[in-house]
Amino acid sequence: MADQNLNPTKPIGEVMVEPHGRRQVSLGNFGPRKHPRGFSIEFDPDPKPLDPVETRIATVGTPNRYELVMHIANNGTTKIAARVWSL
Repeated sequence: MADQNLNPTKPIGEVMVEPHGRRQVSLGNFGPRKHPRGFSIEFDPDPKPLDPVETRIATVGTPNRYELVMHIANNGTTKIAARVWSL
C-alpha cells in the first residue's frame, strides 16, 4: 500500500475498526531520498467526545529503508471507518 498510492485524491489506507478493537495501516516505504511530508486521518462516524480513538505511528526497518505503520485503537462503543491520507 505504499509508493503507488501517493495520490492526494484518494486515501492511502482505509480500515474498519470494531468497538474496543485495533487495526493498522501501512503508510508507505521510505528511505534516504524519499521522506513522508505528513498524514491526515478521517473517522466516520466522528467518535463521540468520550469515546477516544488512539493513533500511534511505528517505524519498521533501518534508517536506509523503512516502513511507517499507523496503529489505530478504537476505545469507543461504535464501529468506525478510518481513512488515512498522505499530505
